[in-house]
Amino acid sequence: MWNPIIISVKDKKLGNALNLLKSADTPALVLKNFFPKESCDIVSSRVTEYFSKNKCGNNKKIGISLVSLRNDKENYFKMADAARSVIRNIFHGMQDPRKKIHSELKEILNIDDISIAKEKDSRYACGVIRIHDKESESSLHRDNVSFEAPHFSVSNLKSQLSFVLPFQSPDKGGELQLFHQRWKEKDEKFRRVDFGYYDEVIMQNVESVKISPTKGDLMVINPNLYHRIQPVVGEKLRITLNMFAGFLPNKNEILTWS
Repeated sequence: MWNPIIISVKDKKLGNALNLLKSADTPALVLKNFFPKESCDIVSSRVTEYFSKNKCGNNKKIGISLVSLRNDKENYFKMADAARSVIRNIFHGMQDPRKKIHSELKEILNIDDISIAKEKDSRYACGVIRIHDKESESSLHRDNVSFEAPHFSVSNLKSQLSFVLPFQSPDKGGELQLFHQRWKEKDEKFRRVDFGYYDEVIMQNVESVKISPTKGDLMVINPNLYHRIQPVVGEKLRITLNMFAGFLPNKNEILTWS
């Protein structure tokens, strides 16, 4: 069976779990009760208020993602800087979950150092808060910065990881579905014009697993595996923090970005 590894935040030194994730022998590491539920509720309230006050249209995220500006490096870094204060305000008065991810995973996964990626004098964005409602669509996709953004320095990082921290779970649905199949460049013939891939890219009898977005539980996945978010059912939003990470070549050090 291809099952996630469930980890208590009290566990320490789980380097082997990281190797299993890199090799796709496990779909995910799930750190139970990683972020306090009380803080999750405060963040969710602030995020909901932000979207009610700001006319965001179809933009259902707070923060900047590299993939959306992969062909405009200058604008990406400008918008990354502009978004920092907005996200800091969302986390005001509590432990910043991004810093907690850095510090806790450094210890739990036995990493020498974890820090935000930089390029010359510019800092990458660090974290995107995403919402999914009953009208949201999530295409089958994978994340691979080395292929998608080769002119950004993070494309040189190895063993890309993805962090997903749910602040609010929907009434039903919203599970993260992961397929036991890595993306390969030959799969590009199945790529959709807008975003993601047609379901035909998944080979027959490929195993998959669905992980519920439990409030406060940190999910760490290998984003080169095909994955998607199941439809949200009900009025309650799925609210998450999303970040990427990768290893510096020949070093036990991680850089993060979004």
